[in-house]
Amino acid sequence: MTNPPNDPAGYGSGGVSDVGELPRIPTPATAPSEPTRPATPELDRQSEIINSGKAGTVQEFLDWLHNERGYQLCEPVPNSLHGYYGLASYGGPEQLMADFFGIDRDKIEAERRALLDHIRSAQ
Repeated sequence: MTNPPNDPAGYGSGGVSDVGELPRIPTPATAPSEPTRPATPELDRQSEIINSGKAGTVQEFLDWLHNERGYQLCEPVPNSLHGYYGLASYGGPEQLMADFFGIDRDKIEAERRALLDHIRSAQ
């Protein structure tokens, strides 16, 4: 028996339709996608600063001022009896460092929460 000219392999006259619909292979366009990782520009900046060693140097200096020299970082508060006296209300060393490097701690916290939500949703 010879195969018809339009069917050289001998699969039958109907081709693929004889065996039914083949399953679709997922492609990037049809495959289920993972949730997109949220953008973290402020966390990325903070990480760059930490990895550069700049933050560590500033922290060492602040520690030296306090531990070796006995300086206390304070905001001046007017006092009618003695002129000014200090009050440590500047937000602490973490806020001081964030201010120095231009880091917004509220944005950092929001980005951390968004990352945690992303990780939890992927599980």
